Amino acid sequence: GDLQLAPGQHLILWADDTIDQGADHLSFRLSAAGEGVYLFAPDGETLLTSVSFNEQVRDVSYARKSDGSAEWVYSAVATAGQANGDPNTQSLLRFNEFVETNSGYAADEMGEYDPWMEIFNPLPVAIPLDQLEIQLTGTTNGLWEFSSQVVPPGHQLVWFDGQQEQGEFHAPFDLGPGPSSLELIFTATGQSIDHLTWPATPEPGAIARMPDGVGS
Repeated sequence: GDLQLAPGQHLILWADDTIDQGADHLSFRLSAAGEGVYLFAPDGETLLTSVSFNEQVRDVSYARKSDGSAEWVYSAVATAGQANGDPNTQSLLRFNEFVETNSGYAADEMGEYDPWMEIFNPLPVAIPLDQLEIQLTGTTNGLWEFSSQVVPPGHQLVWFDGQQEQGEFHAPFDLGPGPSSLELIFTATGQSIDHLTWPATPEPGAIARMPDGVGS
């Protein structure tokens, strides 16, 4: 074909089934549900490289952890035409649902009805919480630095009860009266990933994103 790849160069191929648009457009599309892509030598038999992927997430890339490495990871930072870098998947986490006055919506491991927050992970793989923290604004003790916890695919509840001895997802502080806000932060940089503010007298029930992770 007309395409050549110089040393260190990155080539973008468009899987859009529109080969009339140029030599870098392929004659097929890819399924977001997952499949495989294979690159063969001109003899049609020698497999040069391949990738099989599972369900994909909108605006999240699936890439080698570093250029040419064996490990593939989901990445919050697409680097089309550039070297692959930090996947930064922690930035995809979102506060998803919150109950400040829990009169029976969900019980923790001890059967207690404490305030809780649901964290949403949009990926089909777990995301570690190390190097992240949750801050409760307007207090001197409202800081929770995570260590080895991970958020599985989907939803994870965390409890604001000041009872860390009850489990790894129990905060070292509870929520006092009055308006306040919670913020999910990168510990090293102070960069905010997500935040939630609620009034002094919250409405009964839950505050939730609709749909999960992206709604307001």
